[in-house]
Amino acid sequence: MLNHTTLTYRIRPCIISLYSWYSPAIFALEVPDGQRHDRVWSNGELCVIDDEKFYLYGSIEIAIHEHTEGFMWGAWVELSEELFFWYQELLEAEGRERNPPFPAVLGTDIPFYPLTLGLPLTVHIQPKGIRPLFFLEAGSHPLIHDQKTGVTVEDIKAIKRWLLSLSQPAI
Repeated sequence: MLNHTTLTYRIRPCIISLYSWYSPAIFALEVPDGQRHDRVWSNGELCVIDDEKFYLYGSIEIAIHEHTEGFMWGAWVELSEELFFWYQELLEAEGRERNPPFPAVLGTDIPFYPLTLGLPLTVHIQPKGIRPLFFLEAGSHPLIHDQKTGVTVEDIKAIKRWLLSLSQPAI
């Protein structure tokens, strides 16, 4: 059974911002507006769609060259039902970060990169009150490269300019 408690999370410090999405990509792609109340449960940190797809919200941290703080992409990952309920039991547990990482796949298509949906990763549980961190597995995808090697401040400024341009009216 889903635990409907209200969650409060801190976000690890980041140099520019945390860019995030309200829901997993499948939410917008496969669940019509009129059906969302009946088919989707979410508290902003956990999400279940059709009692079949299970999601967890966390962060992908990208190191920024010559800076101690990183850039964060807020993202959803899809995980098994068993891991979802196991994680839910740990939400208020002290020392939960001592649990081992577990597998999931990216459930957010992060802009500024080629398609990111389905990229395999591991979820690293953080101390109580802090969202989990996601570490992408080996591969040739540019997001994996950026997480492994970091990016420049200019790269982050380009992402920020692009994201801000999405909210500006066309001239």
